[in-house]
Amino acid sequence: MPTLRKRNAIPGSKPECDPGRKPGRRPGRRSGRKGLILLVVLLLIAVLVLSAYLWLKNSPFASYEGVNILVLGTDINLESDTDESESVKDVRTDTIVVIGIRNNGTSVAALSVPRDTLVEVPGHGVTRVNAAHMEGGVDLTIETLEGFLDVPLQYYAKTNFAGFAGLIDFFGGIMVDVERDMKYTDYSQGLFIDLEQGYQHLNGDQALQYARFRNDRMGDIGRVARQQKVLKALAKEALTFKNILKWPQAYRMIKEYSATNLTLGDIIRLGWSLKNFNFEDFNLVTLPGEFYGVYWRAHMEAVTETVRETLAPLH
Repeated sequence: MPTLRKRNAIPGSKPECDPGRKPGRRPGRRSGRKGLILLVVLLLIAVLVLSAYLWLKNSPFASYEGVNILVLGTDINLESDTDESESVKDVRTDTIVVIGIRNNGTSVAALSVPRDTLVEVPGHGVTRVNAAHMEGGVDLTIETLEGFLDVPLQYYAKTNFAGFAGLIDFFGGIMVDVERDMKYTDYSQGLFIDLEQGYQHLNGDQALQYARFRNDRMGDIGRVARQQKVLKALAKEALTFKNILKWPQAYRMIKEYSATNLTLGDIIRLGWSLKNFNFEDFNLVTLPGEFYGVYWRAHMEAVTETVRETLAPLH
């Protein structure tokens, strides 16, 4: 009997229904499912990126009013005074700097307060500002400076000499113009300074020597100016692209040698807020005043104007 052939079928061609394909599955279904998964993944990534952007953009560091960060440098290791509830007597603060970050991160200034400045320390009368830390640690120091400067201090960071030098070494050192030969030895403080004049690369120990030198006619006020130069050089180096990527690791080291209420998230948001800041515009000022015997007496009218121009105000 002759074989029946479907009408219009071409001899030698495959039948329209491929017996090797499972019934009910369409050829485009698998590729369509992959496309849907890819779309969902892209949407999730977009949501995460947008959330991260808003988290960074809406941080207090990037606000118009801004924030103030108190930076304290002590001359001993922190192992004995990390618990602020215990006595911190005889712990001196050689460095007191208030950093103001304002105008959406476009304005950054550092106000140095000489350690011998006469202020009202709550519960202890009028005395040196560094007595606040000797009597009540960071809490009393913040209370004293907030009352004296009439600004909020939302954040603080306190470090010792080892932490300061270690952070500079971590970022690869700094470039500083040493204005004169500096040679000084004080065995009681374990201080050995030996620096030559000139623009040069300083490692952590050398930068610490430079920042601690005070054997000139300006005494502690001259040292404040040198501390400001080191602070500016360190900030400039820390915000280079290669070092911004090292901030999370730097934070772990800071926590080892320092006491701070800044979190890792705060550090990331701080870095983001300063991404476009030109550190040539970093405004460094010293509390206006004059020598008064062994003290520094502030000129309060000038202090009020300086604070208004440099620090974040009360909200």
